[in-house]
Amino acid sequence: MEFRITFAILEGEYDGTAVDLARVEDASAEVADEARQLDPEVTVSVRPGSTGKGAAGPGIELILHVVEEVLNDGASVFAWGMILWAGIGRVRRRGDRRVQVQDPKTLGFLAASAKPDHEHRLAGAELVTTVCLTGGGPDMGTDLRDVWATSFLLPSGDVWVLFSASDGGILGEVTVPARWTPGRGEIAGEEVARTYASLNIDRTHLG
Repeated sequence: MEFRITFAILEGEYDGTAVDLARVEDASAEVADEARQLDPEVTVSVRPGSTGKGAAGPGIELILHVVEEVLNDGASVFAWGMILWAGIGRVRRRGDRRVQVQDPKTLGFLAASAKPDHEHRLAGAELVTTVCLTGGGPDMGTDLRDVWATSFLLPSGDVWVLFSASDGGILGEVTVPARWTPGRGEIAGEEVARTYASLNIDRTHLG
């Protein structure tokens, strides 16, 4: 599988016909070294990309080619997400580039690891899907107007949803109770509202 992170170009890196990939290529070896903590055979490549939505501009795409299977369990998702954030940091140390991720799976892994407290919240969870709620994505492009949602099935049977921007930053979160779970049985009516409220105690002070 592949993880794809798109970076905006810096001034002087585009001459109207080609993008200068040099500084991101320089960082790619360091990114590969980080990723080999989890997959010794991972490789990293850099290619021209595009940023923005609609009339997209030139960008640079960093691609991690992962040989080993990456599972959707919470621990694996968090660990790989941390590698992706470290890679973003490596690249941005060579120029403070805007990040605009268009790949849903990559964005889901970034959202999962965007805050330290997510690690314990993801214990036993499974990544289900990442979707753009505002129409962006690989075919449409994306920018900071877009909102993405990444859902996790928790061990309790409830669903935790992280809302994030195209740069991976968290915009909000919510835990939605299932109608039936092994621990609670079936809930209905006012009990649904009470359960929802108990699952969504204000967590803005965390992370």
